[in-house]
Amino acid sequence: MIPSPKTGPHLHRTIAEISLEIVAEDGRSIARQLKQEDEMANGRLAYSKKEAAAATSISLRSIDYLIGKGQLKAVKIGRRVVIPARDLEKLICNGAGPVRKQSSVATAREAGVS
Repeated sequence: MIPSPKTGPHLHRTIAEISLEIVAEDGRSIARQLKQEDEMANGRLAYSKKEAAAATSISLRSIDYLIGKGQLKAVKIGRRVVIPARDLEKLICNGAGPVRKQSSVATAREAGVS
């Protein structure tokens, strides 16, 4: 009996190959993250918005929002927009603002108090 292509050793080899690709991609992702953290620690002056988002684990949309609200400084140099590393560090150390607390009415409703 001839094994079908959907079963047998060919399928297992394909799964193994896929598993190795996933592990390799995870390793490259970790290496990229370590490189970005290393660059930040090595006195880099500024980051593009995309680099700032990756270095801080904040979405690019959130970076744009913080810049628009004036909570993160961005400098335009020619056509490029860069974010000073010092301002990124301040954002991470101090946060963008106070954390919103739930109102006491919402908390009481959840607790079943009327």
